[in-house]
Amino acid sequence: MRILFVLLLAVSTLTLSQAQKTFQGTLEYSYKLNAEGEDAGMMAAFMPEKMITRYGDNQMATEMVGGMVANMMGRIIVSNGQSYVVKDSEKTIFEMSEEDMEEGQEAFANQDQAKKVDGETMEILGYTCHKYVLTIASDEGGKTEQVIWATDAFKAPQLSVPNQGNVSATGFFGSTNIEGLPMRIEIATPGVDGGLIMEVVKLDEAPVDATHFERPDGYTVKPISEMMKF
Repeated sequence: MRILFVLLLAVSTLTLSQAQKTFQGTLEYSYKLNAEGEDAGMMAAFMPEKMITRYGDNQMATEMVGGMVANMMGRIIVSNGQSYVVKDSEKTIFEMSEEDMEEGQEAFANQDQAKKVDGETMEILGYTCHKYVLTIASDEGGKTEQVIWATDAFKAPQLSVPNQGNVSATGFFGSTNIEGLPMRIEIATPGVDGGLIMEVVKLDEAPVDATHFERPDGYTVKPISEMMKF
């Protein structure tokens, strides 16, 4: 779970040479658990109903809605060179350290590369999405597959993040060579028969209100390591 936070906060560079338009606005991803087994019930309680990501000019705000994970994660904000988590319920801001950023950079440097599957496409909200398959090695020596469907109608905005300069906002989807904006992610879950499906159900290019990216005044500031104690 720690590395999930680090990946979401650290962000990464994607090669998006074929994308035509930088996306700004709101993306809403639904979560669907397509799984069976004794661990499926626990996963369902933990999993959010959806993820909302808002993009502005050099800004991103991501939040989970529903499930235990929503209470754990808070709002992840990248704004004008700063990355942090805001937990409004605790009136606390959790900031990343230099060590956390280095951990995220190392994780991205070691990412596997997705392979594009020629000729396989899927229509999502009217956008043609191309299929990529990402094979991920597990710590136990096995392998799992993640399928990513991305449209090249958009590219992710560039964000200024600590220690990395300008990078793409969608690196946490798992691979640095996907051309376009991920619209559907099918994630195999080790030990569970089935997996998780994330899919964009709302794409809105309307400008996002600046308040979504603001750093709250009067909140207690703590290191991100304090948030990882669960």
